[in-house]
Amino acid sequence: MYRGVYLILFVKGLRIFVFGMVSVLTPIYLAMLGFPPIYVGLSLFLIVLGNVSSNILPMRLVGGGY
Repeated sequence: MYRGVYLILFVKGLRIFVFGMVSVLTPIYLAMLGFPPIYVGLSLFLIVLGNVSSNILPMRLVGGGY
């Protein structure tokens, strides 16, 4: 494969890793700050919703999504 393809795959993997770390660490941090469980759960739901939409929406806009 071309070098550009490897670079795209590396950056995509890095982005997924960072999104995963944020998804895990943010609720833990909010719980340590003393927020109620409903706010921690809501923040987790919104983070996961944002991650899913950031992966699905570009595919739909380009036309490659099924």
